[in-house]
Amino acid sequence: MKKSLIAMLFSGIIIVGSIFIYNTNSFNKNIAIKEVQLNNGTYGIEKFKPTYENIINEGSTNVVLGVIEGKETLNDEREVFKVAVQEQVLGETTSKEILVYTSNDELLEMGGKYFLLLSENSSTLYDKDFYVQNGEFVIKIVEDGSLVRLIDVFEKKYESPFIDDKYNNVNELIAYTKENFSKNNTVQTKALTSLKSNKKLVNKADHIIEIRVLNLTEAKNGLAIVDYEIIEKHKNGNLDNVHKLLLPKKAITTGEEYLMFLDELEDGGVTLTTRENSIIVKSSNMYHELINDIE
Repeated sequence: MKKSLIAMLFSGIIIVGSIFIYNTNSFNKNIAIKEVQLNNGTYGIEKFKPTYENIINEGSTNVVLGVIEGKETLNDEREVFKVAVQEQVLGETTSKEILVYTSNDELLEMGGKYFLLLSENSSTLYDKDFYVQNGEFVIKIVEDGSLVRLIDVFEKKYESPFIDDKYNNVNELIAYTKENFSKNNTVQTKALTSLKSNKKLVNKADHIIEIRVLNLTEAKNGLAIVDYEIIEKHKNGNLDNVHKLLLPKKAITTGEEYLMFLDELEDGGVTLTTRENSIIVKSSNMYHELINDIE
């Protein structure tokens, strides 16, 4: 399901150094999470009560066992972790090697093995698909198969996550999770990188417009909030309620004019139709090729 661009942006805003104190009660006393003072370097709006049930049902699309192998960048700016998936616990990831975004890059350790609680993100605003790890429930797997939860990112303090020690073992938690939960992998439409022809791009887009960039404000993760004016409408283009655009920062410059291919979102906003060729600078040869196909 497509989300609002601004909502996607600001859901990831963090402030370093905040402390959470959770009094958690689970739907099953045998899988209750320990009450802890959590200092994980992130701050955000609590969207649901942090029980294990809610973490799985409300906050995750996938649960996997994975090893942290390295780092890559999103939009040439934001570092994310490269993870080798060793076991699919719930859902199926797009490949055996995935990218994982964390709100604090100290939450995961290079070479560490983790029980990862992930939310899939596939957007044309980013040059790659990735998954977001739950920042309040980072579970590391130690050598004997025991599970420990990161409770202080700065001092690297860990504690067993569950009151019942039975579930502080990776095999027991995998079995419990598979028995009690399921994922059908129909969370959202996958972002299109490109289309095979200009005609397909023209047909796919809900709006084709030409804009002039008036101002841009840098946002997180290689994105920018763009003030713009429409200088020509080629297809639809009725965007009276879309006062700003959220776009990849590397693709735009203040004062330039662009041909834009946009898709509508469920909330009335818009997003790029594809990752490639949805933002075309007017001075380029590609612009003239696409104009011919539009007309």
